[in-house]
Amino acid sequence: MQMDYSNYAVNDFVWDEDFRKWVLHPTKERDQYWTNLLERFPELREEVSAAREIVLAMNLNDHPVSSQEMNSWIDETMHEVTRPAIRRVAPKNLFVAAAAVASVVLVAAYFLFRNDVGETVKSAPLQAFVFENKSDIAKNIRLADGTQVILDPDASVTVDSNFNQSERSVILKGNAFFNVVADTAKPFVVHSGKLETRVLGTAFTVETDTAQKILHVVVRRGLVSVAADDATVERKILLKPNQQADYGIASGTLVKTIARAPLLLDSLIDFNYNATPVYQIFSDIRAAYGIPVSYSKTSVPNHAFSGNLLGKGFRDKIKIICAALELDYKIEDGEIRIY
Repeated sequence: MQMDYSNYAVNDFVWDEDFRKWVLHPTKERDQYWTNLLERFPELREEVSAAREIVLAMNLNDHPVSSQEMNSWIDETMHEVTRPAIRRVAPKNLFVAAAAVASVVLVAAYFLFRNDVGETVKSAPLQAFVFENKSDIAKNIRLADGTQVILDPDASVTVDSNFNQSERSVILKGNAFFNVVADTAKPFVVHSGKLETRVLGTAFTVETDTAQKILHVVVRRGLVSVAADDATVERKILLKPNQQADYGIASGTLVKTIARAPLLLDSLIDFNYNATPVYQIFSDIRAAYGIPVSYSKTSVPNHAFSGNLLGKGFRDKIKIICAALELDYKIEDGEIRIY
C-alpha cells in the first residue's frame, strides 16, 4: 500500500487491487490506512466514496470483466449523467447491464456533484451519500436498486453505504416522491424525523406541512407501514393506495386518513348512473379508488341514484351522492363511513 493516490480518479480507484481489498474485505489495518490517506488528501473523498460504492455494487472480485469494458461503461455513464436528467446507459453485455441497474446512480451522483447540473452530492463521511436539490424545481434521481426519487426544492435524501444489502434505508429531509422497486427480501425504509415509513415495493409521497407542523405520508401504489418513535395514537399503521398518515410533529399523534386528492386506480368504471342502487355505486367507488366505503344496511337504505359523476373528484362524488340521498359521511381510520 505504498501507491501515490494523490492524482487518482474514480476509475483508477475502482481498478486498484488494494482499494478493492479494503472495500470488499476490510480489516483494521486497511481501515486505518485509508482513513489516514483521506486525512492527508481530503480532496479525494468524493472520488473514494464514489469508487467504493461502485466496487460494492459490482463486486469486481467475483465477476470477471475486462478493464476495457469497465472503462468504456464508466465513460458512457459520464456522458449520460452530465445531461440534465439521470438516465440509464445501454450496456454492452449482461453483466454490465446488471451492474448498471445496481450502481449507475452512484456514478451519476459523483459526476453530478462534479458538474453541478442540479442535484448536489455530498459524501461527508465515507459511509453515506447525500443528494440535495438546491434548485427551484423538482429533481429526479435514481437509487442503486432502481428506485426513483423525485426531490422537491430544498429537499435531500441520504443514502447509507449499506443500502441494498439487508435493507434499503434512506434519510429524508423535506418533501419527496418515492417509486420503490419491489424486493421482498430487502424492505425500503424512509426515515423522516421521528417517522419511519417501511415498504417492499410501492409509490408514495412524504410531505412536511411546516405551517401546521404535520408530516404526511401519502400512498399511491402498494402497501406502506408507517411508525413513529413517540406517537401517542396508533404507534404503527398500515396504509393502502390513496390512504394517508398524518403525524403531528409537536403532538406526536399518528392517524390514518384519506389522501387530499385520491387518484383513480381503475379508470374503466363508468360513473354515469341512471336509477342505480347506491350500494352498487359505493362498490364502484371502492373499486375505482381502493378506499373502503362502509355503511350499515339497517341505517342506510339502498336508494337509487341518477346522475353523471364522470370528471368529479373522489370527495365530490361522495358529497353529491350523500346530498342527493340525504345521507351523511365521515372520514375515519382511512375509510369513508356512510350513515
